Amino acid sequence: MKLLRYVTLPLCVLVIFVGLSSPARAAGVEAITKPSADILLSFVRGGRVSEILVKEGVRVKQGHVLARQEDLAERIQLRQLQEKADDNTRIKMVEVELAQKKEDLKRMEWAKQEGAATEWEIEHARLEVETAELSRRMAEFERNQ
Repeated sequence: MKLLRYVTLPLCVLVIFVGLSSPARAAGVEAITKPSADILLSFVRGGRVSEILVKEGVRVKQGHVLARQEDLAERIQLRQLQEKADDNTRIKMVEVELAQKKEDLKRMEWAKQEGAATEWEIEHARLEVETAELSRRMAEFERNQ
C-alpha cells in the first residue's frame, strides 16, 4: 500500500506540471478532492427536506443541524394532541353523570324505606355509581396521558 502512495504522488505532480506548461492552462489548476469521510444523514421518518441550513463546503461540528424536514403534519398533530390534553369536557361530563347516579341511589334508598323499591333496584343503583366513578377515573387517566 505504501508503494502505491509513493508511485502515484510523482504522477500527480507530473500531471500538474504538464498542465501548467501549457499557456492556455497557466491561469489556474483544476483538481478533484475527496471528502475526509462519508457520512450517512437520515431522518427518523421519510419526508421532504424543507430547509438546508448549511452551505456546501462549510465545516460543521457534531450536533450541528444541517437540514430541516417538512413537519407541517406533525405540527398539526401536536396542536390536536395539546387541545385534547387541555380539554376537560369529558371529565366534567363524567362527574355530572356520577353526581346524578349518586342522587338516584339516595332516592332509591329512600324509596326502599317507603316500600316503593326492591333490593335489586338498590343494588343496581349502587353498581351504576361504581361504574360512574370508574368512568371518572378513566377520563382523568386518559387526559393525563
